[in-house]
Amino acid sequence: VYLFDRSGKLLWSYETGGLVDSVSISADGRYVAAGSDNTKVYLFDRSGKLLWSYRTGGWVRSVSISADGEYVAAGSGNNIYLFDRSGRLLWSYRTGGYVHSVSISSDGEYVAAGSDDKKVYLFDRSGKLLWSYWTGWEVWSVSISADGSYVAAGSVDNKVYLFDRSGKLLWSYETGGWVDSVSISSDGRYVAAGSRDSKVYLFDHSGKLLWSYGTGNPVTSVSISADGEYVAAGSDDKKVYLFDRSGKLLWSYKTGGWVRSVSISADGSYVAAGSWDKKVYLFILFGDMEAFISEINALIDEAKKLGISVPRHEIEALCRSGEYERALEEARKLKQQLEEAIAKAKPELAIALETTTFKLRAGTRTKLLLKNTGSTSAEDIKLEVAGDDFLGDKAIVWRIISTPEKIEPGESRPAELW
Repeated sequence: VYLFDRSGKLLWSYETGGLVDSVSISADGRYVAAGSDNTKVYLFDRSGKLLWSYRTGGWVRSVSISADGEYVAAGSGNNIYLFDRSGRLLWSYRTGGYVHSVSISSDGEYVAAGSDDKKVYLFDRSGKLLWSYWTGWEVWSVSISADGSYVAAGSVDNKVYLFDRSGKLLWSYETGGWVDSVSISSDGRYVAAGSRDSKVYLFDHSGKLLWSYGTGNPVTSVSISADGEYVAAGSDDKKVYLFDRSGKLLWSYKTGGWVRSVSISADGSYVAAGSWDKKVYLFILFGDMEAFISEINALIDEAKKLGISVPRHEIEALCRSGEYERALEEARKLKQQLEEAIAKAKPELAIALETTTFKLRAGTRTKLLLKNTGSTSAEDIKLEVAGDDFLGDKAIVWRIISTPEKIEPGESRPAELW
């Protein structure tokens, strides 16, 4: 088990003696839960101190910790477990098959689980089974909303499911392959899914498919930000992907192996990924910031054309040194400064008709007086007429037939209207 800080510094590691299949970290990073095929559940504090371990007797395939670290749920062998922070076993429940996935609500009030017995389960904190639902095939992934109002599930029957807290099936959607991973937004308004049909999916609360994206290889892990604004995905094409809510691909990054686990921060600013190339990756929202830097460079070019002095910055140098957080902060600040300066420096034209009353005859012409009220020269002036008018059943067609080539600040020049 490893814990890193945001800069990539390894804070600690712990040898379990077995394969570590699942880790889960509390919202504030103070506690880390882990599950291993050595049949143990572990809880560590931020410093790496082992607070407790518990031998379940079976392979621990999934762990999930509450937001405050007070409760840890685990799926091991055919059993579902709930522990408190001290390591006390609050309850366990035996299902009819391997438990592949568990998910605990933020406050620890509810625990969802998916099992090889083809069922989705929901329990309250006391261990009372609130309901179970038979899908007909193994359930490989579950995800519960922050308050436990909604449970999403993915099954080997190729379907994505959404249930409410009472166990009512709100909708299901059939993909073209086993659904390996699901992730629900905090409020339950959005559900992301990854399928072996090589696609990433995003649905709204009603079950409407908002978009899907083909990666070319099975999508084995997805993670959605708390507000549903961003979706991260990992695929067997060795890539990590980040999409916005509209389905726009913001960036992708190719690792050296299958990407079997991704996790996005609550605000969508950071994406962590684990690859079969034996590496852990951390990305910021803008990937390697190339897109953001490109946008800023375009603003810098525009500012220079307008004669604006561009503030000195160290964005690219900070990126090269790996100080992405500082680079992002400086980039945002520079972007705002440039946008404000450009808006202020751009020429502004005031337009007035030379005369407002004239006889309408074919070929009637009048002048438009254009005054540059801005602080820089106006060039390449283009004017458009909003639309044609009608007088009775006769159309009045207006056209701009001439414009000045250049207007200096404070100067007025005529354009001609026909």
